[in-house]
Amino acid sequence: MPTGYLFYGVVNLAVVGLLYTLLTPTGRSAVFRFRWPSVTEAAAAIAAFVVGLGVYQATAQLNALLGYDLQGLSYSLRDPTAVAVVVVGAVVLAPITEEILYRGSYSKRLPSEGSGPSSRRC
Repeated sequence: MPTGYLFYGVVNLAVVGLLYTLLTPTGRSAVFRFRWPSVTEAAAAIAAFVVGLGVYQATAQLNALLGYDLQGLSYSLRDPTAVAVVVVGAVVLAPITEEILYRGSYSKRLPSEGSGPSSRRC
């Protein structure tokens, strides 16, 4: 199961790479426009990840006490390899590539369709 997360991240990275090679230089500058997160933003993301793991574990324990089998993580977070694979695939690669793809493809389209912040009328 953890390798699925890594595979998902690697496939996203391959899609971004393919998109980069197919776009013109003007298209690349529109799609791949982003800034590096600040230290505060990166720390908040890491903290949210750790809190999310804890919330999942607490929810799983509570459900077990109530007699329910919570489906989800089918691997142990005690296995450092599994944690590393999940972090690389689902926490690092996938969000970065999704951000590039969605922000680039929608940041120009939405305002032209009347869905961006500039389309609000007071």
